[in-house]
Amino acid sequence: MIKEMNLLDEYFKAVKSKKKIVEIRLYDVKRKNLKVNDIIRFNNRLTNEKIDCKVIKLIKYDNLEELLKNGDVSNSKEEILNIYSLDEINKYGLLAIYIEVV
Repeated sequence: MIKEMNLLDEYFKAVKSKKKIVEIRLYDVKRKNLKVNDIIRFNNRLTNEKIDCKVIKLIKYDNLEELLKNGDVSNSKEEILNIYSLDEINKYGLLAIYIEVV
């Protein structure tokens, strides 16, 4: 199944160059349906370029501290909080989506 998600230009470029292999998202209703082997079609918000990635692993974290302590992520705490509020994170939790470009 193909899921679509938007990415900021800098993150899109990092995924495309295979430097970014983990995408962090809220574990909301949309992400609860994600499964290993699903395809995510990332859309570059700036250029509208698209790239397909296969989900190879999913890890749910209950809060930001747990993710930063245990997660294999390149995002800083500040980067994550620029995208999601602490209230959203505490309500839904976070999902580390391990991907590979296909």
